[in-house]
Amino acid sequence: MTRFSLWRALTNNWGYKLVAVIFALFIWSWVITDIDPVRVKTYNAPVACVGLDILKDNGLMISESVGETASVRTAVPLSDLRRSTANRVRVEVDVSEITEAGTYTLPLRASAAYGTPASGGISPNHISVTVERYTSKVVSLNWLAADISDQDLWSAKPDSALKRVTVWGPETLVSRVSMATVQLGAPDIVGETYAKDYPISLTDAENQPLQDTVLTCSATTVTVEQTFYHIKEVPLLLSNVIQGVPGHGDDYSLGEPECRPATVRIAGPDNLLAQYSSIGIMPIDVTGLKATFTQDVSLLVPNDVVWSDYTTVSLYVPIHPIIITRTFSNLRVVLVTESGETPLSDTALDVTISGPKELVDAMSASDIRLAADARGKAPGLQTLDVHCEFLTPLEGVIGTPAQNELRVDVP
Repeated sequence: MTRFSLWRALTNNWGYKLVAVIFALFIWSWVITDIDPVRVKTYNAPVACVGLDILKDNGLMISESVGETASVRTAVPLSDLRRSTANRVRVEVDVSEITEAGTYTLPLRASAAYGTPASGGISPNHISVTVERYTSKVVSLNWLAADISDQDLWSAKPDSALKRVTVWGPETLVSRVSMATVQLGAPDIVGETYAKDYPISLTDAENQPLQDTVLTCSATTVTVEQTFYHIKEVPLLLSNVIQGVPGHGDDYSLGEPECRPATVRIAGPDNLLAQYSSIGIMPIDVTGLKATFTQDVSLLVPNDVVWSDYTTVSLYVPIHPIIITRTFSNLRVVLVTESGETPLSDTALDVTISGPKELVDAMSASDIRLAADARGKAPGLQTLDVHCEFLTPLEGVIGTPAQNELRVDVP
């Protein structure tokens, strides 16, 4: 057909053609409005449990949320097709007839706000439901503090009017609940007490969360009062910590005491912290003490300081005897041989004694013995070592003869 003949076919008898188009539209409108043909749609919908209140009245509860979806084939009139969606389809399982704990296989039923579920159009058409005894348990709140180690802050113990919560649910799940945990957040305000709401989460003995939706808690949030203060590190003041005089009279000297640790960290309101440049220590009395010692002592923490990382510290106090030197003159020397001891009448030496003042001052010449040991030596003129000995042991006392050797005629 040529281009000219095609144009003639389209333009000839255009009145009949227009009537035909109008008639076709009329027929289509009648089909849509009066006959309303059906279209089949398939939707995935979550399975909902019904009859839970009746189940609870029987002291029972499903052990876990059903949490399944079912595929539903739905016959939807063409006029409702646009309004028919998956959330307008409901799939239910009825547990109201269960009276004992156990596992049951129950049928599913479906309904639709628009259209009708097709017969046998639910897949799966049954699900397994486990039912347990319904029970409750009271658990304490457990605070998990926020990590503020990098902020140099101290946190007071959180406080709340709510101390415990009650948990309801199936027996096996409730038995796993160990505590109700509250994760606290970082400070909003420093220097004053403020209140903030935090969510409550149920945790087991290993502090793992139990997020099953079938568990019910008497409270889901808690109002917690918190207080945060800045921390300041200050030295410990040792200037007046020692009282009294060690030993007796001037026999002993006192060294410089040392504190371990040497500083303490304190917390409190900023205006009060600014007033403290050091913290004192409870004084101790060293009267009559003759030896170095270490003792735990209490800190003198002011009442308005709300926290200190130490309340007692270890105080090291060095006490040393005063060392003096004393000379004893013309002490006789004793010759020691295998056969006994013989005083050397023509030999006398000076001896210098050094040691703790308390001991040296109490000594006399009769406490000192000078001995020239000839045991194992051949008879005749020999050079012998001279030793200084004490009749009673004296710790820290040393005797030095004026001569360490003597020429002696050994018999």
